[in-house]
Amino acid sequence: MALSVVVCYQVAERYYFDLFFYQRSAAHGYFSPGRKYEAFGKRAAEMIQLHQFIQDKKEGRQPTVLGTSTPHRFTIAVIGDSYVWGQGLRENDRFTHVLEKMLGGESKVKILSYGMAGDNIFDNYLKYQIILEQHPDVDLFIFGIVDNDLLFNNADRYDPDAYAQIEHGCDQIRAIYDFPYNDKNPVDAQAYDLHQRVDETFTNPNTKNYCMFQTVLSKLPTQRAVYIAFDSFFWQTSALSEYVNELKKTGKNVLADQPDSGEELRVNYTVSKREEHPSAAANRFFAQILYDYIMTHHLIDQAEK
Repeated sequence: MALSVVVCYQVAERYYFDLFFYQRSAAHGYFSPGRKYEAFGKRAAEMIQLHQFIQDKKEGRQPTVLGTSTPHRFTIAVIGDSYVWGQGLRENDRFTHVLEKMLGGESKVKILSYGMAGDNIFDNYLKYQIILEQHPDVDLFIFGIVDNDLLFNNADRYDPDAYAQIEHGCDQIRAIYDFPYNDKNPVDAQAYDLHQRVDETFTNPNTKNYCMFQTVLSKLPTQRAVYIAFDSFFWQTSALSEYVNELKKTGKNVLADQPDSGEELRVNYTVSKREEHPSAAANRFFAQILYDYIMTHHLIDQAEK
């Protein structure tokens, strides 16, 4: 009986994902009305701790500084949006989980995951600043980048005061927001599709988005950090190419373009027809890219010396 249930679940997940799981299943990383971080188990553990750290500081309590309890364990913090959160995937299929196993498991390597749907590069920079305080033991930061990283959302997701600092001096009138915040967009931009919005954030220097990006570029880390442009291994957009070039010009280590993913993986890049986030196969590919980078550069060995 138990085996039959498992088989039925696997069949439904593979062939009827959009019908039974899409935008519903907590096991696949979906929020729904009333569903909180606690419903997601290990997937949300670090995000819960991060928000608690923020709240403690805000309310004048001494925040808890965390660290590894295992001596000489290599610690990686992965920062990003829904690609890092693993939207549409079970926990075991997320690239962070796969990479941790490839590197020897939790006894040797601990991966902390700070992904949340809708987070942009400004949110990711703020998370990085908080993690530096909360987890001073981090040996490597991995930033996941996507081409809509410059679109605005709510400025109070993490630390409004720190956000105001990177916002300072970028008082251009024109600001381009993501779709959930369309009413904040200039009238003409409200009719833009995603590509038009994304392109303007990288090509129009008279936008708040572009100005703040230049500020953050100078503050994002170059040491003990690597940036992975997920989609670039499968296809390329002008905005993502510009993004990668801007990061490289400021001395960032960026993984992009090569190796090519291959036609078969490009065809199976997304979870399903409706769920357009990277599939389990794509996440295994990301894990391999990062594993090769870490091992080729002997990062774990260097940290142990």
